[in-house]
This record gives sequence, structure tokens and C-alpha cells, in this order.
Amino acid sequence: MAKRVVTVVGAGNMRCAPAVASGLAVWCPDELADIRLYDTNEERLDLADRLVRECLEREDVGFPVVSGSGLDEAMDGATDVVFTVYEDCARRFFGLQEARLYDPVDPLSPSDQVRGDPNKPTSPENLSERMRQILSSPLEAHSSRDEVVKAMVDQVLPLVPNDARILSLLRGVLLPAERPHLHLNWPNPLEPDQIVLVPHQILRWIHGDAGLDDLIDTSRRSPLVDWLRQADR
Repeated sequence: MAKRVVTVVGAGNMRCAPAVASGLAVWCPDELADIRLYDTNEERLDLADRLVRECLEREDVGFPVVSGSGLDEAMDGATDVVFTVYEDCARRFFGLQEARLYDPVDPLSPSDQVRGDPNKPTSPENLSERMRQILSSPLEAHSSRDEVVKAMVDQVLPLVPNDARILSLLRGVLLPAERPHLHLNWPNPLEPDQIVLVPHQILRWIHGDAGLDDLIDTSRRSPLVDWLRQADR
């Protein structure tokens, strides 16, 4: 059997990230698999990456994990592609605008700038590229949520290898019927006040402040795991 390469597009989706991360950890294929996480939101991608690694370590699974914002790398050799694209990811896909950063009239020298000290802020020109991206905002701000998610999916779908299996966990957006795929209305939608709590819960799992047992045990019966195992048979 060829090596499995599972790519998650929109990995920073806070509705899906816990279920996907734990599902990948309990999947247990016959052979080693590669996990690739793609997202245009670097901060959310980092959070999803850390949770996936924590779940894999919890289950003693040695899958290599690669995360990034490069679609070519994410799709190279992909055998299974999971679409979890969400609004901010889709809007950032179409371009970013620099954040309006505070620039002091009399900037301090780099040696005088103290990270985290509001009285000695880092000048914009000394911020890392990754931090600039985190602080930036999407250029695409006029289309509706469903319109911009569909527009991104329409551009990403042709990059998916022709023989790759596709699973869509998208909410409110359907993939074209001509491209074979499975669509699941799962995980359940979250209310806005619930979604804002998910990153904090993920950090608690990562830092060991909360156990992963319940999440892992629930994922043993998840439709994602069932879908992944269909190709193992």
C-alpha cells in the first residue's frame, strides 16, 4: 500500500480542529502517514499544529507533521484531502493589508526595545515577517462568508491530485458534484460565544492543564476516522 498523505485545508478552523487532530491520532493506519496542515492564518495554524502534535504524542503515533501556507507543498502527493476552510482563512487567501502599527516619533534603538513592554514598543520595521502577517488583515472584506469560502475552494480544488480522496467538513458551502467527495455536516456548529473559547481550551490541552482523554475517546467513533479507514480496507 502506498504511503498516505493527509492534507487538511483550513486547519485552523476552531470548530473542526479538535475533532480533526484527535481523529488523526486514533486513526491507526497499516503504514506510516504524513500529515500536512494548510492555513493562511499563521496564528491559528500554529495552534492547530501544536494540538495535532500533542494528540499524536498522547497516542504514541509517529506521523510526521508539516504545517505552512504553501499550497503546492500541502498538495504534493496528497492521497486524502480534508476541507475545513473557514471565513478568515478564505479572506486571507485573497490577499492581506499591512496593519496600521504604532510608529513612535522618536524610535528607540533595537537594543532599547524590550519585548512586551508597552513603554518600549518594537518599531514596525523590526517586526518579523510572521508577526507582520499575524497583525495584518484580509483585503477581501466585501463578499459574504459563503461567497468567499466558495471562491477559495474553487481555486484550491484544481490543485488536489486527481486520485486523492476528498472529505468536506465545510459549513454552508458544497463542493462541485463532478468532483467525487464526501460531505459531512460534522462537527456540530458552534455559537460565536463558544468558538472564542476553543483556542483557550486548545492551549489548556497543549499545556497539560486539561486531559485529552475525553476528546480522544470521542474521536474513536468519529466519521472522520471511519472515512480515513475506508481506504485501509
